[in-house]
Amino acid sequence: SFLVLYLLVFPLGAAGVGALRAAQLLFSPLNTVFGALKTAIIPELVRARGTAVFRRRLLEALAVVFALAVGWGAAVLVLPSAAGQFVLGDTWNNAADLRWPYAVQYLAMVPYTILLAYFRASEANRLSTLMRGVLAGMTLVLPLAFALTGSVAASAWGFAAAVAAASVC
Repeated sequence: SFLVLYLLVFPLGAAGVGALRAAQLLFSPLNTVFGALKTAIIPELVRARGTAVFRRRLLEALAVVFALAVGWGAAVLVLPSAAGQFVLGDTWNNAADLRWPYAVQYLAMVPYTILLAYFRASEANRLSTLMRGVLAGMTLVLPLAFALTGSVAASAWGFAAAVAAASVC
């Protein structure tokens, strides 16, 4: 995704990429949640593979991550402008309109992350690799293609569509 951000400078300019990064920053606590989930839940699932605990742990992880994504997404969506200005400074003005596409993207990350954990714990490495490959390819193509309209918001929707496509895959 960092390569894509560098390439997005050409159609969107530095201010457009700055707005994308600022909107991502608003959702950064969820990045920590998703990273921790991959680190913590996969070993637990491997230990529980083949038992009733496996399914329960997977459903618990899904419920917790879904609740956090919805809760944090809602908090960011209703963030008052004064708070956004405090957190992001002048960049808030450009990033505020990108909250919806990023909220959708992070909501789409829930099934993606849970499925990835499931596939890795179930030793379905080909499916795990396929999901990650689709995400990488779509993350490279969709935001750049959508940015050709000159719209920063369209590019943000491209990131969301990439995650959704990888989840559906």
